[in-house]
Amino acid sequence: DEDRITMGVEAASDPLGDKPRTALQRAYFASTTMPFADLQNAAVVANALDLPPSTRTLDIGQSQRAGTSGLMAALADAGGPALFVASDRPRSRPASTQEIGAGAGAAAFTLGSQDVLAELRGTASRTAMFVDHFRSADNRYDYHWEERWIRDEGYMKLVPPTIQAALADAGVSAADIRHFILPSSFKGIAGTVAKKVGIAAEAESDALGVRCGYTGATHGLLMLAHVL
Repeated sequence: DEDRITMGVEAASDPLGDKPRTALQRAYFASTTMPFADLQNAAVVANALDLPPSTRTLDIGQSQRAGTSGLMAALADAGGPALFVASDRPRSRPASTQEIGAGAGAAAFTLGSQDVLAELRGTASRTAMFVDHFRSADNRYDYHWEERWIRDEGYMKLVPPTIQAALADAGVSAADIRHFILPSSFKGIAGTVAKKVGIAAEAESDALGVRCGYTGATHGLLMLAHVL
């Protein structure tokens, strides 16, 4: 089922399991293709999951960074135990290159201080007005720039210094990295970037392209869930 809310609820049902849900105080829903434009999608997800009515809900969208940036913001919010859900299905123009590689997927994480699987050690962000693709508010499909431009001027110039800043913030060297996650719809990008910053080739995580295609704003979190 490729409906974003249905996928999100299914993904969230896994980490929630049979745990009591009364402790959850926040629920986030991230996507670039939410089914509702003027009805809070996170509230629908929370209702389907039977979360407490007091749960604070929030939609996060409008960017391919909605998943990763949203998760970072949720982790920085000291508002108590939370649920973060990302679910996306990129819309691709029929017969385009993007249509061949696009998929649909969702990932969900519970955030808090109990039964911790992974801990945030350090972060870094970089904002640049670099246009690789965009979709105006009145269009259904994205406009994409040329792949070589995106690779050479985008990934290879913007990503390495950001990774180095994140490593410095965490106090970790590139050589110590065991799992390197870099979501991209282009093959070979992650390996090339890893080599440039000194991360071992064997640390590159499965991009999941063969299993589910590229799932847009969800993909980095889907890869993270797979690694965990």
